[in-house]
This record gives sequence, C-alpha cells and structure tokens, in this order.
Amino acid sequence: DVLTVEIEHVDAVALEKLEKQGVVCEPKASTIAIIQDKYRQKGHFSKFGIPIADFVEVDTLSSIENAGEMFGYPLMVKSKRLAYDGRGNAVAHNKEELSSVVSSLGGFEHGLYVERWTPFAKELSVIVARSRDGCTVCYPVVETIHKDNICHVVEAPAQIPEKMKKLATSVAEKAIKSLEGAGVFAVELFLTNDNQALLNEVAPRPHNSGHHTIEACYTSQYEQHLRAILGLPLGDPAMKAPAAIMYNILGEDEV
Repeated sequence: DVLTVEIEHVDAVALEKLEKQGVVCEPKASTIAIIQDKYRQKGHFSKFGIPIADFVEVDTLSSIENAGEMFGYPLMVKSKRLAYDGRGNAVAHNKEELSSVVSSLGGFEHGLYVERWTPFAKELSVIVARSRDGCTVCYPVVETIHKDNICHVVEAPAQIPEKMKKLATSVAEKAIKSLEGAGVFAVELFLTNDNQALLNEVAPRPHNSGHHTIEACYTSQYEQHLRAILGLPLGDPAMKAPAAIMYNILGEDEV
C-alpha cells in the first residue's frame, strides 16, 4: 500500500509518524513539510542554487518597510502557509499600502514574507514525474495564463524559443531532484524579460497546468503519478498532438 496526497495542505507531522510506522508515503513527509510552507520552500530551493526572486521574512511593520526600501515597489507580500490560487498573496504598490496589505493577509502573526516584484514576459509550468528509484521525466513546457490569480488557460507547448524550453526544463528538474519522494510535481516559473527562468513555486501533485495531458499526451499526469508512487516504469510524457489548449472551468461558489 502507498499513501499519497491530493493537496499539500495536510498534517506533515502525522505523515512523518506514519512513515516511522512503516507506511510508504509518496511524496515523502519531508517534501510536503517543505512545500506547504512557502517561505521554507524558497529557502530550500535557494540553498540548492535554484534561481528564484529575492525574498525575506517580515514580522513587524518596520521590517516590511525595510523590505520595501530594499526591493522597491510594487512589493509582493505572501503568507507562508495555506497560499494557493491567489489566496494568501497581496501587492503593496507603495509604503502607505503596507499596513492594509498586512491586515488583509491576517497580520504578521499569520506568518508573512515578501518577494521582489518580478516583471515577466510569460508564466510557464513544467510537470515533472519522479519515480521511486529517482528517475525523472519532464512533460513539454507549457504557458499558463491566469485570470483572477487562478490558472485560466494552458497553451501546450509554450510558444517560446527552444533554448528557453531547455532552460525551464532544467530548472524544474533540478528543483524536483532536490526533494525526496516520488510522484508528479508541477513547477511554476516566470520567464523574465531578460530571458531568465525563475522558479515561482512547486506543487507536489497533479496540477491545473497538467490537465491537458489527459488527452494530449501519451501518459496523463494522473496515470504518471500512480506509476511513479507505485514503482512502475514511468510513461511517455510526449504530446501525441501537435498542440493543445486547456480551459480551466470552475463552478460558482455556493452562497
């Protein structure tokens, strides 16, 4: 038996206890713990030389004001935990907005950090599968187009030069090899105006940016995830169509 997760916002301590009892958890509890804390995630990837935007922890008004002076404005302010699909992120356009932005994210006691604003040409994603023996395969790089901070459209493959595709894939693969455990991982990146590929964040699971693989690739991200965590040979990630577009259709929230 193998235990896996649908989303990273679970009790990583409980997963670690299960591992000590002999339960196979994929990805590993250590990886879930790193990824579910965005500040810790940034520190981990920085330690392994993965290119990311400058970031710093903030816990007082003076510390976030100092960060604004250091990084300039606009300034991206983020919650360390429970941040996804635009939740837990806010932008301060000037020093006067800092207090209201902090309050909108639950205050400093909620756990906050800031990032230098990254002007980007495109947002990219690479789905990386890693087997239990450490082998990896990467799906073709896609471009993600967001609406209201949520992935709205995915264009596969990304319409970027081959050199940039190789760079994005290299960054994504290096990031996943720095983590423990098997499964499918989504690596979100910024392609900057000066042709850098900066890692934004990683999701340790099948992802919106990989839904097109269900019909457009020889192996869907869901089949690939099962193959990876069960120790089966990884499938072919190549596209079986020249191109594909995925529209992410979301239902209305109940009132």
